[in-house]
Amino acid sequence: MERPEIASKRVDFLREYITNAKCESPLDVVFLDETWIFQHGSNTLQTWHDNDVKSVRKKHCSEGKRYIIVHAGNKEGFIDGAGLIFSTKNKSADYHDNMNSELFEKWMEEQLLPRLKKPSLIVMDNARYHSRLMEKIPNTQSTKDEIIQWLQRQKGYSEEAVYNTWKDALHNVSAQNWADCIRHTENIISTSWEREKILDRQILPLIINFNEDSSSEENNSSYRYNVRQICHCGITVAAADAAADALSAAS
Repeated sequence: MERPEIASKRVDFLREYITNAKCESPLDVVFLDETWIFQHGSNTLQTWHDNDVKSVRKKHCSEGKRYIIVHAGNKEGFIDGAGLIFSTKNKSADYHDNMNSELFEKWMEEQLLPRLKKPSLIVMDNARYHSRLMEKIPNTQSTKDEIIQWLQRQKGYSEEAVYNTWKDALHNVSAQNWADCIRHTENIISTSWEREKILDRQILPLIINFNEDSSSEENNSSYRYNVRQICHCGITVAAADAAADALSAAS
């Protein structure tokens, strides 16, 4: 199934492309892409697919040196002088592994853009090296020092600002927020109690007194009777409690 963000980006592209085509003075549309060839050629028809989205099966590359080709064109043909070809020793079946943002930007700035004769709409795919963040925002994997350095480059960093932010966050937590959290927690506890079927029972204490001087049959009979009576009372109490719980749940 297609990911929602990919479908959304496709709609954005189509909308912008059609808008440009229908305007009074449309920009010249320039398409660019990358491909590869091998030193000894290839007997198998292959297509270069971006490795970022797992959608096709890869095939093994042919023997020999690989050459990466980058070029662009419009309705008049290839842009003169915009082609780039270079060799690589990387044997990866995906030629995208041989490209990077620095190389692509260098080609774009030094070869393609200077050769465009008029304002253009450049169309490219979403290969990972076709775009990058100028300033990488810290994430959960960033260290404290990395976060501090990033803050200093942006608006400056001070411990006072951190404390003030913390105080503001505490101030924004209202009594209603606390009440909602506690109610949510109590609901979880109540649900867990019902799911586990925990019964709070009172077990009658069983106390056995050993009398070293009493070993007669009469004492033994009395002991057996007391144990039997205690167990019977405990079972009766437990059964009554279980019945009460069942009636309460049914009502």
